[in-house]
Amino acid sequence: MISQNETAALPGMEKKSGGFREWFPWLVLGALWISLIRQLWLEWSTNEDYSYGFVVPLLALYLFSKRWDDRPEPRKPEISDATIVMLLGILSVFLLPIRLIQESNPEWRLVSWFLAGVVVAVSLGLIYFVGGKSWAAHFAFPVAFIFTAVPWPTGIEAPLTGLLMRFGAGASVFLLNWMGIPATQNGNVIEAAGGLVGISEACSGIRSLQITLMISLFFGELYRFGALRRLILLLLVGVVALTCNLGRTFFLAWMSVHYGNAVMEKWHDTAGFAVLAIALTSFWGVAAWMNRSRVMPAASVADRKPGGPRAWPIGFLAGFMVWFLAVQAATEIWYRVNESSRPAAVPAWGVSWPESRPGFHQIEIPDRTRAILKFSSGRQASWSDGGRLNWSVFFFQWAPGRTSAILAKLHKPEICLPAIGCHLVRSGDIRVVSVNGRPILFHSYVFEQNQRLIYVWWCLWEGDGSPRATEFFQVDETTNDYKAILASVLAGRRNAGQQILEIALSGARSDAEADAALAGLLPGLIVEGPGGPQRSK
Repeated sequence: MISQNETAALPGMEKKSGGFREWFPWLVLGALWISLIRQLWLEWSTNEDYSYGFVVPLLALYLFSKRWDDRPEPRKPEISDATIVMLLGILSVFLLPIRLIQESNPEWRLVSWFLAGVVVAVSLGLIYFVGGKSWAAHFAFPVAFIFTAVPWPTGIEAPLTGLLMRFGAGASVFLLNWMGIPATQNGNVIEAAGGLVGISEACSGIRSLQITLMISLFFGELYRFGALRRLILLLLVGVVALTCNLGRTFFLAWMSVHYGNAVMEKWHDTAGFAVLAIALTSFWGVAAWMNRSRVMPAASVADRKPGGPRAWPIGFLAGFMVWFLAVQAATEIWYRVNESSRPAAVPAWGVSWPESRPGFHQIEIPDRTRAILKFSSGRQASWSDGGRLNWSVFFFQWAPGRTSAILAKLHKPEICLPAIGCHLVRSGDIRVVSVNGRPILFHSYVFEQNQRLIYVWWCLWEGDGSPRATEFFQVDETTNDYKAILASVLAGRRNAGQQILEIALSGARSDAEADAALAGLLPGLIVEGPGGPQRSK
């Protein structure tokens, strides 16, 4: 027989008289989790490495339902209700600064981690309130599973991506040589008879590694493995993922050798999908194999009749909901007030392409690059000065929107140039160049390719249509410029359009010659307004 308390605990079996007390807590938790998913959605929809994130909330719900089926007997919390409510209230306060920051800097990944931490902590705190420590421990994994879909901080992801790209290129070269096909490695590039095969981020294996972590944790929880078995599963699945990704890289290099790069490019995405399907099937196979010897409990889970949870803290939840809505409203009001009080927009700056220069030609933007960057307009071109100095210029623009900053930061010299065989010699220098009275900040890099130096200057410009756009520069994420983040919040700037100007120079014999050449180029290259035709394709 099911007791009155048990009936209150089972979804769909609530008494009509207690309807509000039953559905209101789930409404509050739903609003909180939707706010987190809305933030993570930006990265899931713009960065293919995290596109798997769309399924993570569904998998978390499934794991939660499995945990619900064998939930333990609820217990009274060890600490007082007032203390729990106070701690939850303190966590709730952080929602306001997090919301203000994420509206202005949605591309800053740490703010996603902060928000995920608050959402998970509040959820587990409420579970602890109604079911005690046994419930909090029992449901902790499915609640915290969302962390597998939170983008990794750039300081961790970028070096690991570079390492995996070099490993993939090196292993593929070894296999090609072992098969009697001459090939050499130049950074992230494989040089073989078919031409150059660059190992890009998409081929690095970083996505496979991230999916590996998520899948291994999912199956470990699904089969309720112990800690040691979960660790072994993670290692085995990791080996499978790296092997599959290496197989893909080797296959594409082999296709390039035998059929040329044009044919290889046609097989690029097909090979990726095939490898993903093989990997996911293998993941399931490994987990099922490890589960073959697990002894199932003799008693059916359905025979267990745990008691119902304690009553929800309705007073706190009502106050939390008011605070949550106030945070959303205050954030919107703050940015709208600042946007409406700004003076008329000032002219932006653009690029005047020197089409009369010797050897000027437009560089075709690959379809894959356009699919990844999703820019509003863009153009690439190269030319020479008639002597030994050769220039390549890339100029991309993104219209204002919540994803513009995320997309703009996907194109960085330290990510893109190694994929074509360039070795980074040094970076980190920042210089402000005054061009026609406008200060523009550049990040400086020096690369080496085939024993020649390539000087690169990279500028990410954020313009919000205000006079400050002529002097405000949002530095890239790797510099961790918290002052710039705070400044954008205090000024109420959000959804600003982005543009990237990247200038590469080869043939200079010294840093001084390179700097002098840049100083001579910029006054004629950068002009007020959107500039010459961008020819987006």
